Amino acid sequence: MPKAVQPFVVLFSILLAFLIGRHFDGSPPGIREDDAGPLRPADLIGSALKIEQGRADRARRLGQAFVEIDESNVDAIADLLGRSIDDLAPYEIRMFVDAWARFDSRAALEQAMSWPSGGARTAGASRAVSLMARRNPVEAKHVVVDMLSDQEGSLGVILVRELARGWIHNGDLEGAGQFIEEMPPNFDREVLTYELAEAILSEEGPDAVRRWASAVPEKAEANYKGVAYRKAALVLEPADRERTIAWLEEDVDRWFGGAGMRVLARKWATKEPEAALVWASRLPEGRSRHFAVSFAFQGWYESDPEAAREWLLNQTEGEPLDPARAQLANYLVDREPEAAAVVARGMADPKQRRRELVNIIGKWMKEDRAAADAWLERDADSGALRAEIEARRLRRAGGRAVRRSSAESTSRSPLSGRDGIQPNSAAGGDRSGSVAAEEET
Repeated sequence: MPKAVQPFVVLFSILLAFLIGRHFDGSPPGIREDDAGPLRPADLIGSALKIEQGRADRARRLGQAFVEIDESNVDAIADLLGRSIDDLAPYEIRMFVDAWARFDSRAALEQAMSWPSGGARTAGASRAVSLMARRNPVEAKHVVVDMLSDQEGSLGVILVRELARGWIHNGDLEGAGQFIEEMPPNFDREVLTYELAEAILSEEGPDAVRRWASAVPEKAEANYKGVAYRKAALVLEPADRERTIAWLEEDVDRWFGGAGMRVLARKWATKEPEAALVWASRLPEGRSRHFAVSFAFQGWYESDPEAAREWLLNQTEGEPLDPARAQLANYLVDREPEAAAVVARGMADPKQRRRELVNIIGKWMKEDRAAADAWLERDADSGALRAEIEARRLRRAGGRAVRRSSAESTSRSPLSGRDGIQPNSAAGGDRSGSVAAEEET
């Protein structure tokens, strides 16, 4: 059976089992029922485990057994399943946890954490935490925090993620937001912030999304205010674009306002690219305009590169579109280095133009020195460019030598890594974020 079909089979089987468990008058095929009455859940589970995974009969019998689970038999059933835990599929484990969590989700979590199999433990514990959080997220948080002291690695990360998701599902969006804000700055926090913004939009509307992002403190851990602004812009575009633009433009000179602008510009450009680029290019000069133009062009180029290239090459020179020209040159440099150099030469800002030309011609020389030299000979600024390319080469060579020396001395140091401090580590960082770091959910 295709994997994509299995969840639907399971859902159907649970429903069927619910009805059968109350109205079934005979034994399932191949199972004998004694004179004492219907088969016990343990008997159904034992017979189900003899059937190949993915078969409807197996899911039906497990579903029928699980709807009969209560305080009187759950320990025996947990013991039975524990002896065959490696034979259970993840969705079957989740079915069992769902049944147990109806009356004692904490005990279900503790049982799942006791299973030796990593896959079974992850499937069961993550489901139990999610269900606990849906009912009482504060209690679930305390339980998970206590467990995290003994859990390292991926399972701890998964439990925190499912706790946050369950908290959002509970409807306590303010509490969920505070919890997510305190999470480590990883991919899960990005995704969960997006899910939180979607939930706020669904439950309370677009104004509430903007209020939530605005209320995040500017000094929140790991630049979380910028994360909130990016996700708010993402969920509000295009449904509430005009009011979102007005909101973002109130903070056009602030790093978090710029973070939201570039995300909105990129998403807008996938549908209405010229309008997005015109809006971005008319923002006040500064970092917000720079990144909004750059991201808008990215969004267009990645969806329709030929149209984006043609449009940009037909625009008159001007500083507002320089970030788009830099992006286009970067896209072209590996395949069409001469075209990339021509695009960079058309940039209005002299410092940015020089920087892009040095990057492009330096790469070009590594691939085809003769062609790069021939192009430089025709350029009015040939001498200065050559000097800067050579100076940059020497600086990089010197930097590599310093890094090698530092690595060798570090490897010889008996204190290296003893206090957990690694060479070349840096705290903080540019709040604006880099283009590469701005991949959106």
